[in-house]
Amino acid sequence: MPAKTAKPETAPAKKATAKHVAECHGVKVPDSPMLTPVRIERINAARYEGQEIAGALQVVQAGDKVLEMGSGIGLVGAIVAKNGKPSKVVSFEANPNLIEHITALYKLNRLSKTIEVRNEVLVSAPDAPETMAFHIRNSYLGSSLIDSDSRATTRVDVPTADYAEVHKDLAPDVLLMDIEGGELEFLRHASLDGIRAIVIEFHPDAYGREGMRECKSILEHAGFAKVPDHCTRQVWTCVRDAKLQGPLPDAAWTAQTTTLENAILVPPSEQEFVQKAGVLTADGKYHAEGALWRNGRALTVAPDMPDATLKTRKGTWLWGGVLWMHFGHFLVESTARLWALAHLDEKIERHPVCTQAPAQWR
Repeated sequence: MPAKTAKPETAPAKKATAKHVAECHGVKVPDSPMLTPVRIERINAARYEGQEIAGALQVVQAGDKVLEMGSGIGLVGAIVAKNGKPSKVVSFEANPNLIEHITALYKLNRLSKTIEVRNEVLVSAPDAPETMAFHIRNSYLGSSLIDSDSRATTRVDVPTADYAEVHKDLAPDVLLMDIEGGELEFLRHASLDGIRAIVIEFHPDAYGREGMRECKSILEHAGFAKVPDHCTRQVWTCVRDAKLQGPLPDAAWTAQTTTLENAILVPPSEQEFVQKAGVLTADGKYHAEGALWRNGRALTVAPDMPDATLKTRKGTWLWGGVLWMHFGHFLVESTARLWALAHLDEKIERHPVCTQAPAQWR
């Protein structure tokens, strides 16, 4: 009987790999009608939305919840979801033509459990309509809620979502905003409570320089300050951080009192415009809220922990800042902190100011 010949095993079929035409920060970008050769080149060179991406990666921390307004092709949110390690990213995009391509990008990079996109307009104003008109142009970059020029557009009505409800449900830590001119109207009504950082692109072509200044003023009065090296005239990365922001009359740390046990006061050792002087905690950490600010700039910066034996002043004291050897500066700078007297429960000994005296004291 002839021997049986074993049939060769058939190798399992390989799964087709989704095609991608560009890659940035480890995120693969699938082909779509929005990707021109120039845009592909910019994505591969990390120049596409480079300022926004760099700013977002600077401020997003592991475990954060991120709210993105204006997904575009989905790249910025996807890079944040992959590299920033947030727990959740919720993205809103008004242009219905982009949604399937954004979803494909998320799926290709296995990010669908972390980030989702909604085809809605997020509205902060009260009594928002159920839908809003969105004007689609040939380039998705020029599509907007604002029909501000004579270029041909296709109007679509997009469902709205209530920002107050989204803010309550998501409790975002970081807000990313690139909504082609809609940021001014949004900021006029939005509560920014609980948001630690914002990356925003301004569009003065839509609302002029005055509108851009109003946007920036709203952010500053909400307690946000620009992050050095991650801001330009039209793109801001800003955070709530007392070390970076100056005093505001009615917001942030300027309207709060802080009690430090065994604080160390370090007077300036040299007569310079910017001086190392101020308040340290008992363990030598700089207390930024004690700084002197003038014209948007901190004129006292973190001093070193003094080596000398410290003189001790007993009792409770109210910090008065640095005395610049000029009565006018004393009136408008040191006495500006006296408002806290009306809010103290215990008696204070004095209202100290640091002068050019060589000795430090606690």
